[in-house]
Formats: sequence, structure tokens, C-alpha cells
Amino acid sequence: MTFRTLRDLDEPRLIEIENWYVTLVASEHFKKLRRIYNENAPAYWERIPKHFEEHEKMRYRRDIFVTHARSTMPAELNPNGVKQDD
Repeated sequence: MTFRTLRDLDEPRLIEIENWYVTLVASEHFKKLRRIYNENAPAYWERIPKHFEEHEKMRYRRDIFVTHARSTMPAELNPNGVKQDD
């Protein structure tokens, strides 16, 4: 996705996409992911082994957030151009 894609859209559609983004980052999925990530410094997440419980919990929350984002993503932002189902 590039901003060139959005450049040619009309303003009402841009507002809809902006509202989608605002709703996405205000969602409970994003808040839970951010809370887990902010429990430790970024360097911590780079150093701990992938099998540690904290890392697996963060990966699980990330996957939930990404699935939610993809299922609600506007067609203009979807690289495949097709809205994905849940």
C-alpha cells in the first residue's frame, strides 16, 4: 500500500478510511497488544527467546489484531484488492 493509492480518492472516501484507522487503533485488540508490548522495553522483545510465554502471548495478540485489521480493511488498503472474510 502506498499513499499514491489514496492520493486519487475523493475526500469522503479518505474520511471513511481515516475513521477505519481511528476505530482500529481504539479497538480492544490494539489496546491489549499495546499493553503487552509496553510491559517491557523494545530491546527485551528482541532478546528473549521466541518460546517464552511473554513472547507467545504477544504473538497471539498480534495475530488477533492483524486478523481483525484485515477483516475490516478498506479495499484501497488491501494489497490483494479483495476484502477478506473472518
